[in-house]
Amino acid sequence: MDASIGGSPDRTVLAKRGGIALVLALSVNLALGWLFLSADVPGSTEFFQYGPIALWTTLGVIGATAVYYFLTKRSETPNRSFTLIAVAVLVLSFLPDLGLALFVDDVTNSEAVSLMVLHVPPAFICIAVLTGRLFNR
Repeated sequence: MDASIGGSPDRTVLAKRGGIALVLALSVNLALGWLFLSADVPGSTEFFQYGPIALWTTLGVIGATAVYYFLTKRSETPNRSFTLIAVAVLVLSFLPDLGLALFVDDVTNSEAVSLMVLHVPPAFICIAVLTGRLFNR
């Protein structure tokens, strides 16, 4: 296992980390959503709404927590593996928003970019919190 965390965390520790990651990611994304909407950055709000922001952020953090748990059981270097997977998934997560910008007439480019921006904080929060990097400093 990664020496940086002294072995893999048990389920209770990982559940707490997942909960912390969820609270942080939701807080950041809802605050960013409010800032963007207040400044009229998205341009349209068909897809940029609080409900979907909260739903997709929650599903992303739950998915990340499950992937990290699996990696702690299967990988000799779960932190490194998780970081690589999280960055790859982050990049791939931009594709649906690009698709919205390209193929949905009512979606503005600023709305698609605003949606993409919301993918970044949860990814880095999950990397920092789930791997224990936030706690082991």
